[in-house]
Amino acid sequence: MLFPTDDLGSQSDDESDNEGGYSSEDEQDFRNEMDSDGDGKLNREEIYRWLVPDDFDHIVDESNHLFTEADDDKVCNICLAAELFKFQCLYFFIYASRLVTIS
Repeated sequence: MLFPTDDLGSQSDDESDNEGGYSSEDEQDFRNEMDSDGDGKLNREEIYRWLVPDDFDHIVDESNHLFTEADDDKVCNICLAAELFKFQCLYFFIYASRLVTIS
């Protein structure tokens, strides 16, 4: 359960803002946007809609992020050789770190 709904009216707004770190605005968002069936907790479908909203495309966002990170000189040109070198360095680092054991 994200918000305890049985005792919400027992505290003033100032007290409820500090307890648990949730503001009254967070509580409103939970009740109005996330908890569609109004039972005070999120079921699987509500959690899925919260994590994967309909109005946000994760694939486009991730591809934009990857291209932005790969474009070192920020002129929209990505050098394949440079990216392969970065990947090889990362792979070598991961491989080498697995060889070293902490005793």
